Amino acid sequence: MKKILVTGAGGFIGRSLVNSLSTDKKNLVIAMDNNFRGSLKKIKKTENIKKVKADIMNEDEIKTYFKGVNTCFHLAAINGTKNFYNHPKKVLETGVEGTLNVVKQSLKNKLNNFIFFSSSEAYQKPKKIPTTELEELKIPDVFNPRLSYGGSKIIGELITINYLIKSKLKYKIIRPHNVYGPDMGSDHVLPELIGKIRKQKRNTNVRIKIFGSGNESRSFIYIDDAIKGILNIFNKGSYNNIYNLGTNQEIKIKNLIKNLGKILGKKIEIIPDALHRGSVSRRCPDVSKLNKLGHKNNFSLMQGLRETIKYYY
Repeated sequence: MKKILVTGAGGFIGRSLVNSLSTDKKNLVIAMDNNFRGSLKKIKKTENIKKVKADIMNEDEIKTYFKGVNTCFHLAAINGTKNFYNHPKKVLETGVEGTLNVVKQSLKNKLNNFIFFSSSEAYQKPKKIPTTELEELKIPDVFNPRLSYGGSKIIGELITINYLIKSKLKYKIIRPHNVYGPDMGSDHVLPELIGKIRKQKRNTNVRIKIFGSGNESRSFIYIDDAIKGILNIFNKGSYNNIYNLGTNQEIKIKNLIKNLGKILGKKIEIIPDALHRGSVSRRCPDVSKLNKLGHKNNFSLMQGLRETIKYYY
């Protein structure tokens, strides 16, 4: 039986990853989280999942759970735009010190595989879109607390690469782009938009205020397809390599809102407002490397939106 440790297991992606890994009964999955934002209770109960409430900030607390582990998927981080602005110190501590603790324990216990989850935020404002994994990572404004998250992910990549470079522990780095779906939390663009529409549920004509003009764009990948992509990278990807996770189907936020209106039978008027300081106008990954592994998405954007709306509306 392979023992697999997932940090940040109570989070949106973490829960789905644990549940998927546990379908192989040859795996024993240790699901670790401190429940600060996530919830271990939402992970299904099976004999080959062990739920562990522990904080990666405390190396002594987590070290016992690395014994005999083959693979670590390190997702633990403090996500959510509001947290970036309101709790930058905690975001940095978790992303930097926490990652250092996890990498050190992975080395001490001679794991075989280490999967670090970075973020599209590490690209900040890329020079090229679609953006390849070769794009430079940057922190254009050290005074902007939003960059506490993107900065922590850049440092996390540096820790992963430089601590493991001369070891037998092989790594892969994944940069997710706008993973969405039911029960993803409230601090993301889709739940926020759906929530604003829901408040006017009785109205056919709806007016909602958004950050930006609506011409800003993103590309979205449904959670089930994201988990497939993660497992493709894990099983087929090259060691000591970096992979974007997402789709190259870029959509403007105003068109995304129109799609929500179509599904809900609403006519939505957009009221523009100022963007968050440091927010980027476009984000779309080049997923050629992922697709070369044989990855294909099963969910169109409209299918994924319908499933997400069922949960939040």
